[in-house]
Amino acid sequence: MTLIFKKVVQAWFDKNDYFGIEIATEPSEICSLELFFMNYLAHAYLSGGLEGVMIGNFIGDSVKGKQYLNYPPQVQEGILIHRQIDSFTDRHPLVKQCSRRFRTPYGRYAGIVTDVVFDHFLAKYWESWSVNPFSEFVKHVHSVLLSSFAQLPFEVKGFLPFFIAHRRLESYAGVDGIRETLYAMGRRTSMPERSEMAVQILQDEFFLIKAEFDEFFPELIDFVEQRFRIEIKMNENRKIQEAVKPGTCSPDPEPCIASSQLP
Repeated sequence: MTLIFKKVVQAWFDKNDYFGIEIATEPSEICSLELFFMNYLAHAYLSGGLEGVMIGNFIGDSVKGKQYLNYPPQVQEGILIHRQIDSFTDRHPLVKQCSRRFRTPYGRYAGIVTDVVFDHFLAKYWESWSVNPFSEFVKHVHSVLLSSFAQLPFEVKGFLPFFIAHRRLESYAGVDGIRETLYAMGRRTSMPERSEMAVQILQDEFFLIKAEFDEFFPELIDFVEQRFRIEIKMNENRKIQEAVKPGTCSPDPEPCIASSQLP
């Protein structure tokens, strides 16, 4: 983390009476590294602009079992939404179809790679999905998380400043960001380090994977909106495109490994 950013964040802490908090210069100092590289962009987007829901959606993998009951009601809802998003995604036929492309290099971790790749398409084509400019959305997410720093789980507090300083949300828009993410996870977790193979697959089958994402993601949006009564402000052109699409896929019950299960 740059010295300037560290001073800015520390000043923010001091202004809000968070004296004594030590800011990590590396995410692995006080948190599980896989949390630093999770697919946070989709979860933030699917919060519908509700700040409490966004916080819960962001910290969802760090809150186990009934621990969610220790948080305010809207944050609780965000945590539960996070779990439902993961479940819907992991069981969806289109996600499984895409995951098979990464099965050879990654085996049972192919679904995790697919999550990261799907965040790439969301970031790269952000203007197709949101009415808000990408940079403004990212700044808003950072602001919400920092303003709620006191209630975040300890491990999230440990990596958040580093996460913001290294612009993790924006990084997924580029192939280099995907490569860096998969490389780091391969080096620091039980997931194999096959980042170059994954990037090659992404580049070779880019339009096929994008087509799978473009068909899957509206279904996920509809699931969140219908199940949780959350309005997600999509680009109007995208809404028109989705309104004329016939049929949808329904998730099947086969489970798959989640990012939070990485040792």
